[in-house]
Amino acid sequence: MTPSKKILGATLGTFLLNGIVEPFVATNDLAALAFIHGMALSVICYLWVKADAKERGTIAPGRSALWAAVLPIVGLPVYFLRTRKPLQAFAGIGKTLVFCVALALLSEAVIAGVHAILNA
Repeated sequence: MTPSKKILGATLGTFLLNGIVEPFVATNDLAALAFIHGMALSVICYLWVKADAKERGTIAPGRSALWAAVLPIVGLPVYFLRTRKPLQAFAGIGKTLVFCVALALLSEAVIAGVHAILNA
């Protein structure tokens, strides 16, 4: 398994962990949990861009890894557009969107499951 795929697995792990922990967090502290999760995702985005560039045998152009960490909604598509042919770039952007939606749904399903277990 390539390092970039391992990093994507870590992304999955953060959403699973967030889904497990969230039901136990007080409503007032959900913003803090979201901040912590967001910071973890920023680090993961940075590491993924670096790993992907290394696997491709290139250097991430400009500050692509930094932009992916600071503002992933812009940084990741720009990285794809700068490092791939247009069709591959748009395919990568689409896969990223599908992956993000799947992770959000997974997290919500885990939250619902934990609530069901706690209320049983």
